[in-house]
Amino acid sequence: MPGNLASLLFEAYRRDALALLLLHPETSLHVHEIARGTGKAPGTLLRELNRLADAGVLIRKSVGNQVHFKADAGCAIYEDLRNLLKKTVGVVDVLRETLAPLADKIQVAFVYGSVARGDERARSDLGLMIIGRPNSRTLYRRSAMHKRRYGARSIPIFTRYASSDASWRPASLSSNA
Repeated sequence: MPGNLASLLFEAYRRDALALLLLHPETSLHVHEIARGTGKAPGTLLRELNRLADAGVLIRKSVGNQVHFKADAGCAIYEDLRNLLKKTVGVVDVLRETLAPLADKIQVAFVYGSVARGDERARSDLGLMIIGRPNSRTLYRRSAMHKRRYGARSIPIFTRYASSDASWRPASLSSNA
């Protein structure tokens, strides 16, 4: 049985197209732009995009001799689909948004564990390694905001390391760091 929930629920073309368009709802893209963004073949992708537009999930619009697609925020299941994608395939975008206020204090951040391997389950935590000097209290506040916004399943488990010119050392995760 596939471990990745998004792969289990959506065929690859549909999953990747929905993730690109629903996680960036302000964006209207031509089929070749979507193909480049997803790494999928434009012909098969166009058929899938048309199906999604016919179902009311996407908006199809002619712009000159091109056809553009955009998420339809008026779709009855728009928010549900968007949240499902955020919790499964949109982890990078979600973490970028969550950590943006700390960007000047973070040298490197990456996901590890079951999510990074692609074999997460419904109750999997999101392991996140952070190298830098973000304030622990701020980091945990951002984590709590992330939990409220995206659900308990997606709360990051942070591992923070301080950096110095000479060596790497574990940093304290206490609330007064």
